[in-house]
Amino acid sequence: MNDKSKQRRTCLQCGVNIDHKRPQAKFCSKDCSQEHYNEVNRDRYKQVKQQKIIPPTKVNTEAPPPPVDVLEDLISVSEVKKILNVQKQTLYKWRKEGLITLYAITPRKQYARRSEIVKLLKEVQ
Repeated sequence: MNDKSKQRRTCLQCGVNIDHKRPQAKFCSKDCSQEHYNEVNRDRYKQVKQQKIIPPTKVNTEAPPPPVDVLEDLISVSEVKKILNVQKQTLYKWRKEGLITLYAITPRKQYARRSEIVKLLKEVQ
């Protein structure tokens, strides 16, 4: 290997001088590259978390279960999007705007009241 083809660089993560034949090389090893990536994304995550308007939904496990008639009136977000023929993002936008109310029974799944969706359909027509 010819010494002229190698370029002297400094690792962005640890500051070690490296000789590398690739001119775009920024890190001395895969570990430094991964560590730098994790640090950058950790900072981005913190910024996004601070800018969030709506706090994450938490389920109160100590609360008594809702009455059976309320549970029968709830339908999942996927069912609502089929009924209204819209995308999930539209439903979440409507939730932010206050047009519909979504309830979190479990941490990962949200539901809406069937009566509220029917009322919304009547208003539109």
